[in-house]
Amino acid sequence: MTDVGIWGLLLVGVGGALGAMLRFGLDRLAVGAVGARHWMLGLPVGIATANVLASFVLGIVTPVVAGPWALFLAVGFTGSLSTFSSFALDTVSLAGGRRYVLASINVVATVILGLGALTLGLWLGETLTAG
Repeated sequence: MTDVGIWGLLLVGVGGALGAMLRFGLDRLAVGAVGARHWMLGLPVGIATANVLASFVLGIVTPVVAGPWALFLAVGFTGSLSTFSSFALDTVSLAGGRRYVLASINVVATVILGLGALTLGLWLGETLTAG
């Protein structure tokens, strides 16, 4: 951590705070839009949306941004916007409720959409830097 310095830590912290607030806001929007605990058709849409959005943003940022802004956006912002722990909890909750098909759909859909969003973001970021 000594090579990052205090300013790097602050950039990660501020980016992380903003990403966490956006994740919370997306989850609250999902609750308002689809009801109790952000579930639509039995699936957790709020956290899935945050994770897919974080993947897309990370894809754009990776080829475009370097240095301190990479700490702010790639490490802080997208790192806290995405949340593996909530994804895992939602999946285990579905399986614990014997909704194995929905738990499987949650895993497969989140991974495929996340990878697709990251790939699209990388393409967009590379296109922006090439032009």
